[in-house]
Amino acid sequence: MGQTTTFLEMYDGNLGARATAGSCSGISATLELTADGGSTWVPVSFGATVVRNVLSLTFVSDTQLDVVAKVGTACSPAVVTSYTSGQFWQAYPDRLAGSTYVDPSAPSSISLQGVPIASPCAQVLQLEPLGDQVVARCAEGLFLSGGGTWTHVTLDPTIAIAVDQTTGRLFGATVGGADCDGVLIRNYSPTADGAQITDTGCVSVAEPIADPAIEWVGTTAWFWNKGVLHTSTDSGATWRTIP
Repeated sequence: MGQTTTFLEMYDGNLGARATAGSCSGISATLELTADGGSTWVPVSFGATVVRNVLSLTFVSDTQLDVVAKVGTACSPAVVTSYTSGQFWQAYPDRLAGSTYVDPSAPSSISLQGVPIASPCAQVLQLEPLGDQVVARCAEGLFLSGGGTWTHVTLDPTIAIAVDQTTGRLFGATVGGADCDGVLIRNYSPTADGAQITDTGCVSVAEPIADPAIEWVGTTAWFWNKGVLHTSTDSGATWRTIP
């Protein structure tokens, strides 16, 4: 599974955002919002700001959403923010200084709160903040930053990761397993020499696995794949598809 092409960010069990990454050379990014946990989604317009390539989504509050993206004809990076629940947007290039993201055109370098650092692998596929650290998903597994160094958390070939910002727990999705004919969801608890891994549940998917994203808030989780959204309300033990 390659570079992240879909983003899923939930503020709580109801309010959330999802986006397709888009690109500078092809189709521009898209953004949708939900207020009912993903049952329905409303397309959002960025107005006069031309958002070409989304790099990250972050809810700052229930009305403020920050999107790190490449914008305009030059496709240059900026933080695009709405303080009005997606109604109005403004680009702030100067606010990149506090942002964490990876640029797919230069995946060997990461911006960690505005500071460029060397990535732990040749191509970082996804980044997720974990407290004052960051988790990088690579083809070689998951890596955790801290104190300017990287720790190899697991060799698992995850296809998507998420950090529950309410608890700091790290979750990942992998394709199947001995007891899972679908997508296996696992909890990774980083240790000094790797991670303690706990299988959480199995998502049964009828659609091909492509462009997946996972998100977690408390006991509620979401898995978005090929335009189909699956959800769990019991910490990932059981899953259902949202029609």
